[in-house]
Amino acid sequence: MYTRALRTKALREYRKSKSVNEICKDFNTSKSCMYSWIKLYSVKKMRVKAKNLHISSLNFTSQIR
Repeated sequence: MYTRALRTKALREYRKSKSVNEICKDFNTSKSCMYSWIKLYSVKKMRVKAKNLHISSLNFTSQIR
């Protein structure tokens, strides 16, 4: 089981454009783990954006009234 800190560090390296192969070697993880973390991060990121858009639209609607 990998710690949250390790996943966060690995994803940070990925966002800095480091290759998945390099990250897997550096953090001693499998490619399948890395790709699942990337997918999980992407889904969470989209949920946050959707939530923020919803809040923004609510604020905009309340300003119109």
